[in-house]
Amino acid sequence: MKKIVLSLFTLVILSSCAGVKVIGDNKGQVAAIEKSPCFGKCPVYSMQIFKDGKVSYEGKMNTKKLGVFQKNITKKELKDIAKAFESAKFTTLQDIYTSELEDLPSTMLYYSNGSINKSVVGKENRPPQVLQLQYMLEKIADSDGWLLIRAPAVTDSLEERVEEEVTIFSEIIIEPQLGSLPRFLQDYQDKGVSLTDRITEDGRLWLIKYNTEAFKPEEMLQMIRSDKRIISAEFNKKLQNR
Repeated sequence: MKKIVLSLFTLVILSSCAGVKVIGDNKGQVAAIEKSPCFGKCPVYSMQIFKDGKVSYEGKMNTKKLGVFQKNITKKELKDIAKAFESAKFTTLQDIYTSELEDLPSTMLYYSNGSINKSVVGKENRPPQVLQLQYMLEKIADSDGWLLIRAPAVTDSLEERVEEEVTIFSEIIIEPQLGSLPRFLQDYQDKGVSLTDRITEDGRLWLIKYNTEAFKPEEMLQMIRSDKRIISAEFNKKLQNR
């Protein structure tokens, strides 16, 4: 009897150690992330992870890696990725999470378990488990060990060199203390301050406008910077071709 119990126990342990089987789509792709442009300097890139451990990255704009790169990840990392998507019940989520904030970047996540190919697209209104999956893939994209396969086109490099930063004095990027934004906006209503966009998906940075006819830019910036609820404030900027 003891031998039978031990055998069953061993079987359970071996089964749990097997983990999630990594099976990609018909191209061998297991997971992917793609980030779109935004109003500011958001990184624009795409990354695909394949079941053989190969990872392909293409940096397009506002990223340290411009061009096509490749690296390999371990079998354990592959299984961890598949397990994370399965635990998040990714294939049961909505395909699109809509947003009214047009200037925020969109992020597309993709996963294939071999039988279901699923993509989820959205901005700030996505479930927490989707954001966690995004952060996991972003860590791989930002990791070391990439090998350059194809450099960006010369025209892209020239285009970058003729861009310059232009300050938008009617817009201010603020970093409010946690939970203080609603009251701050309420207190500054009489100054024409209104919320325009969320700059970062974690809600750390926000874009506001104000009444430029009643207040000079430097005057308004200094007023906001002196508010104890605001950690930092600066004029918004954008790139434009000269």
